[in-house]
Amino acid sequence: MSLASGLVLGGRRVARPALPATVVIPERAAVRRRYGSRRAAVVARGIVWAGVLLAACAIGPTAVAIVMIPAALIASISAIRVMPERDIFALAVAVGGPAVAALCFVIADAQSANLGLTLALLVCLYDASCYLNGHGRGVGGWAGITAGLLSVAVLAVLVAAVLEPPFTGARPWLVVGLTGLMAPLGVALATAAPGWPRLPALRRLDSMILAAPVWVILVALFVHS
Repeated sequence: MSLASGLVLGGRRVARPALPATVVIPERAAVRRRYGSRRAAVVARGIVWAGVLLAACAIGPTAVAIVMIPAALIASISAIRVMPERDIFALAVAVGGPAVAALCFVIADAQSANLGLTLALLVCLYDASCYLNGHGRGVGGWAGITAGLLSVAVLAVLVAAVLEPPFTGARPWLVVGLTGLMAPLGVALATAAPGWPRLPALRRLDSMILAAPVWVILVALFVHS
C-alpha cells in the first residue's frame, strides 16, 4: 500500500487530509491566438508595404524617393534609439544601410521602370517566402532562407521569359540570382551586427541593404553595358 493512501500509526490508519484539486487551465490556445494575430498583423504590413513600393516603382523615381527616403529615416532613427552601444560600426550600419537601400532603389527605377519593379518584386517575394516558411526571427532559419531563394529562382525564370531583352542568355540568373543571395546577408547584417531587435521599420528595408546596391551594379555592368 502506498504512503499516499494513508499513514499507519499504532495499528490504525490515519487518513491524510485531501488536498484541494488543482485546476490547470490550458494556455496553448490563447498563446496560439496571440501568435496568430501577431503573424497576421506582420503579413498585413508586408502586403501594404509591397503594394506601395510596387506602385511607386511603376510611377517613377520621384515616387520611389518619396516612399523610400522617409522609410529609411524612420528605420535609421529607430535603430539608433535602441542601439545598446554607440559604436562606430553599428552607427554606420544604422545610418548607411537604410540610406544605401533607399538611394539604390531610386537609381534602379531610374535605370528602367521594369528594372525597378523587378527589384521590388524580388525583395518582396523573398521577404514573404522567408517569413511564411521561417520562424519569424533573425534571418528566418534555413527553411525560411531556402524558401525565399526558391521564390527568387522562380522570379528569375519569369524574368528570362518576359523581359527578353534586356535579360538575355545567362543575365537573368546572374543579376537576379546574385541579388537574391544578398537578401539574407542584408537581413543578417541588420539583425546580428548591431544587436538590434528586428524593428518594424527596419524589417521593411533589411533585405534591401545589400541587394539593392548589388542589383544596381550588376545591371550597369551586364544589362546596360
